[in-house]
Amino acid sequence: MAPYPPLAELPPVVAPLQPTVPCPRCGGLCTIAAPLSSSISCKLCGLTASYHNDGKFIVIVEGSPISIQEDTIKYNRGALKVVSGGNICIDRQNNIHVKGGSKISVRRCNNIHVEGGGDVSVHRCNNIHVESGGSVSVHRCNNIDVEGGGKISVHRCNDIHVECSGDVSVHRCNNVLVKGGGKVSVHRCNNFDVEGGGDISVHRCDGFRADGGGNIWVHRCNGVQIERSGNICIHQCNNIYATKSGNIRIDRCNDAHLDGSGDVRIRRCNIAAVEKCVDACINRCNTASVV
Repeated sequence: MAPYPPLAELPPVVAPLQPTVPCPRCGGLCTIAAPLSSSISCKLCGLTASYHNDGKFIVIVEGSPISIQEDTIKYNRGALKVVSGGNICIDRQNNIHVKGGSKISVRRCNNIHVEGGGDVSVHRCNNIHVESGGSVSVHRCNNIDVEGGGKISVHRCNDIHVECSGDVSVHRCNNVLVKGGGKVSVHRCNNFDVEGGGDISVHRCDGFRADGGGNIWVHRCNGVQIERSGNICIHQCNNIYATKSGNIRIDRCNDAHLDGSGDVRIRRCNIAAVEKCVDACINRCNTASVV
């Protein structure tokens, strides 16, 4: 039997290359520990996470394992990042980043970032950021930021910022800012600002301000300020200021001040002041002045 060759004569052993995936935190390359392993690690930022790829999308979860069932993602703890894929449903989790996906449903979560994708539905969540995508429906949430997208529907929320091209419907909300968009419908809100956009309908609100936009209808509101819009119709409101707009119709209001507009018609109001308008007609008012 021939003796074994000495170690010096053996060829060097070359370790196989480890597979890698992009790091969700820094963008570097994360190495997979073994071909069948579900854990990854990044040498640049020190991230340790679990990894899964079922051929439809890639999911990265920091600090906890994951399970995927029929395009529905469920997990226990950590930060979730979903890249493309089908329908996504997430319930009672924190720190979520979704990129792509067809329909996305998020319920009772905190710190949500949705980028692209289709329709988005969010219920009882905090700190929401949605970029582009399809229609967005938000219910009983705080700190909402929506950019792009189709139709936007917001109900019983606080601190809302919307920049979109579709129609916007807001009901019983506080601290709302809408930029651009199509038609805007507002009902029973406080501190509502609109910049640009299409026609606006406002009902029973406090603290409403519009800069730009199309035609505006306001009913039973307090603290109304309108600048550079189309035609305006105001009914049963208090503390009204409108300037550089189209034709204006005001009925049964208090404290109306109009400056630099088109034709003005005021009926049954208290303390009405009109300045630099094309034409003014005041009927059954107390303390009215036209300059």
